[in-house]
Amino acid sequence: MDSNTRTIEHKTHGVRRVNEPTATNGHAKEPQAPTRTPAQTLTQPVTDDEYVAWAEKVVSFDDSRQDRNRELADKLQRAADVARRRAGLSTASPTETRTWQERLSPLGHLTIEPPAELLCDWLHPTAHTILFGHGDVGKGTLAIWWAIRLATEHNLRVLIVDFESQPGEWLPRAQSLGAAELLEDTIQYYEPAPRAIWDQADDIAAAAQHMHADYIIIDSIVFACMGSDASGGSTDAPARYREALKTIGLPATSLAHIPKDAREPKYPFGSIFWHNAARVTIRADYYQVDAEGTVPSRKITLTCCKYNNGQKPPKQLIEILYRDGPTGLPMHIEARRYSETQADVILGILREAKHALSTAEITKAFNEISKDDDTPTISTDSVGRVLRRGAQAGRRSSARFKATSNNTWEPA
Repeated sequence: MDSNTRTIEHKTHGVRRVNEPTATNGHAKEPQAPTRTPAQTLTQPVTDDEYVAWAEKVVSFDDSRQDRNRELADKLQRAADVARRRAGLSTASPTETRTWQERLSPLGHLTIEPPAELLCDWLHPTAHTILFGHGDVGKGTLAIWWAIRLATEHNLRVLIVDFESQPGEWLPRAQSLGAAELLEDTIQYYEPAPRAIWDQADDIAAAAQHMHADYIIIDSIVFACMGSDASGGSTDAPARYREALKTIGLPATSLAHIPKDAREPKYPFGSIFWHNAARVTIRADYYQVDAEGTVPSRKITLTCCKYNNGQKPPKQLIEILYRDGPTGLPMHIEARRYSETQADVILGILREAKHALSTAEITKAFNEISKDDDTPTISTDSVGRVLRRGAQAGRRSSARFKATSNNTWEPA
């Protein structure tokens, strides 16, 4: 095979790209400027300003196709950011150096960018994403799966910043998912110093630039905010974390937790401040564990709780197949669109309640949701049957509900 071609085969996700042109150093080539006629020849961009001008010229070639132009502009900007980072050029926003006069403009003159297309169905390509859920739900497994997909599907280089200092979790999972060919160069690991992320953001930025990273994954927010109340009601940690990410200058996905007694389970840590600190937030929930099947598996659901200025992606059901039981290493991961059952709706009602609910209260809440969704209502007897079935752990599933001593119900 020619030295300027390569083959990437991702065994677990069914992705195969053959004979993809690359630079001789193994990195993707910078985007080449198209040439239509001698009068429209574009100079190969080098500086930040030249990249912006180049993108504007490419888009202006055909003003009659506005939708395609907007999509092209977004992809060009993404390609420009990647190329600038790999060339060691700054990706910082030029707005940081503007005077107050330059910052002031009529509201009607603002240019609003169209919502960005999410990577791997969930991750913001230019800003901060938070994946949150209860402990051991599978966030780390999802994160390494996304890292592999970012590399194979989007040709991005990923840096894992592990504040929890658990290399023994990241490496075996990546190897088990068949990503060995990516682990020497494309996906790299960084163990930060035992300090808060905002006290070492420059070091992380330098490490990312050294490996020409395009995306970072941070595990986890609690440990990255050492010495600060990451999970409380303070605004200090979310604000400082957000500023640290600006210093690092790369799109990022951060892993976060949600306490069992969270006042608002739709927010990371139950905090509106962390909810506001990201462009996209994703909640991972247990769905089902099959520990005794032919192939042990775990199913979890992903719900988009927030996507600023964009349409939330539909809820997904993720199935993780394991080699040695549901606590072993993942060998295959599949995603499909999620279809809610009555038991799913009831489980959602119980999770969002601040206390255990009676069958009558659950029925009332269920039928309120049914009005909004224009779906059939349900009787108290039917709710009771669903609860009793869901409270029984079967051979191929775990219990979803449990009854309390005063004839009320709560999540198992």
